Amino acid sequence: MATAAEASRALDGSREAFLNAVSNVTEDDFYRLQTIGHEEYSVLSILENNAAHDREHAEQIRKTVTAR
Repeated sequence: MATAAEASRALDGSREAFLNAVSNVTEDDFYRLQTIGHEEYSVLSILENNAAHDREHAEQIRKTVTAR
């Protein structure tokens, strides 16, 4: 099990990687669909998926913290 400090460092690294990934996105790129495998994605859809994923983890953390 990770300590709170380890989890915090992992989240910081994940945040930095995400911000680096979107740092060069222009407005023209925002809605453009690109094919990845058999799916089509836009920057907007990836941001929406990331936000939903973060909300799921936030809920898991909330449940873990309140269960103690």
